[in-house]
Amino acid sequence: MGKAALEGLHGVKKVGKGFRGGKEINTVIFDPGVVTVEKMVEALTRAGTYRGTAIPPIDASLPGATETATFALG
Repeated sequence: MGKAALEGLHGVKKVGKGFRGGKEINTVIFDPGVVTVEKMVEALTRAGTYRGTAIPPIDASLPGATETATFALG
């Protein structure tokens, strides 16, 4: 359900589904110039699956940089 909510957002490039610490997660590669983490959280909250966010830092100065966010689902 979370993966489908995220895949429908413009700017989301790829959604991976997995598990960490016994909990389901979605790792998302996205274009921060098109979609924000807040918009993705809103989509997951509407789908009833959002539990938390972890955003690893990236070097935004790199050309074509994309960000990755990991969302815990419930």
